[in-house]
Amino acid sequence: MVLPHPTVWGCVGLENNIKDLRRVWKFEATGTPNVYNMICVANGYPINRGPVRLDAIGDGQFAIYTTADLNSAYYINGAVLPGVPSMGGKAPEEANGWGAWAMEEISPEMTSRITLRADKVFARVNPFDTDDMPSAYTEGHNVQTYSVCGYEVGDDGKTITAINLTEYVPDAELGGIPAGTPFVMIVDDLDAYDPTASVVIDLHPAHGGNVTHEAKMVNGLGGQFASWPYPTEMLYFESNVAKVHGGAAGTWILDPQDAYLDPSQIVNDPEASIDAVVPVDSSNGTVEIPNGIASLINSQKAIVNVYTTDGVLVKKNVKAVEATKGLKKGVYVVGKNKVLVK
Repeated sequence: MVLPHPTVWGCVGLENNIKDLRRVWKFEATGTPNVYNMICVANGYPINRGPVRLDAIGDGQFAIYTTADLNSAYYINGAVLPGVPSMGGKAPEEANGWGAWAMEEISPEMTSRITLRADKVFARVNPFDTDDMPSAYTEGHNVQTYSVCGYEVGDDGKTITAINLTEYVPDAELGGIPAGTPFVMIVDDLDAYDPTASVVIDLHPAHGGNVTHEAKMVNGLGGQFASWPYPTEMLYFESNVAKVHGGAAGTWILDPQDAYLDPSQIVNDPEASIDAVVPVDSSNGTVEIPNGIASLINSQKAIVNVYTTDGVLVKKNVKAVEATKGLKKGVYVVGKNKVLVK
């Protein structure tokens, strides 16, 4: 059989309507007849994208076979999750059987929602494009979305004390967040984390958009679509703070679609607006930035004068990190260094 397009959304067991994103799949042609890469829109599974074989069984229906020899069928097991495929034995090769599938139009009600707590900070990565920014489905609450724009350092010049966030800029074409791009959400305002108040967040998946199983690293913010041992040198968000996990390496597991912070990959953006600051809780330990960056930060704290190359004083007694702000294009002497302003 041949699907109507090389890339298709929407596959469901015949007894279900598509309202749950976990029942929506994307198929990509492999070049082999009837064999496709298959990926779940809700969670990016399977990580290897299959492959799967689709066999026509009549009435526009088909069976889906997977595993290495493509002989184990996907079927609906209502006792597990409604409409979510399980793997079983050889499916009956007849229409309307327990292993029968069909392509259906995606319901306008299809969405993806997660539940967080009031005044919580949470980092996530979606396998799907979104056509809007996350919003609070629960009345009386709000959610703001951010990117990482840097960190704050303690008096020792090397210990990270806070993570700086800037308002997330939606993708111009999508109006939301591209698949595989991690982001940070803050529910309400972080003032008083409330573990008893549940807030449902709508993630607004873009119907027919891109789906991926590969997460990007964006200024130190990364993620995975499978559980994996969490490195001790990484930061994660918990309640209304960022923390270092206190156990030995490999003893703490990051859940699928949760994002994490790699401090060694964060670059401070002096041009970014700092719209939220998440303190680092050091109760489980601390994280230090690399020595080279620490030296740079210390030098940026220095007070300097700025001159043109012919010796004219332009700025006096300013912080090195702010020395070039507002200057016209050209070469300047900042402290003892020549700096090109573009």
